[in-house]
Amino acid sequence: MFRDASIKPGHSWANEITAAIEEAMTRGFVLVLLSKRAIESPYLAHEIQYALDKAASSDRSAIIPVIVDDAQFVYTSLPPGLPTGSGAI
Repeated sequence: MFRDASIKPGHSWANEITAAIEEAMTRGFVLVLLSKRAIESPYLAHEIQYALDKAASSDRSAIIPVIVDDAQFVYTSLPPGLPTGSGAI
């Protein structure tokens, strides 16, 4: 399990997060924990899009969204342009 709190000072956030997504893809899936706090992150859409792009090029990877608090807020607050239909995130 990857937590951004595990990124050490001086390490590249982008590199650490993309490496964690790639590692999760090798295991077959990425769980995306969606919370009010996560949705407010300016990086969430980029991270999810990266995971979606990786999943599209793999025959055994899936993106599984898990809403961990106010579901209505999370769903209506997803970043613009992010797929929300069947089979998307």
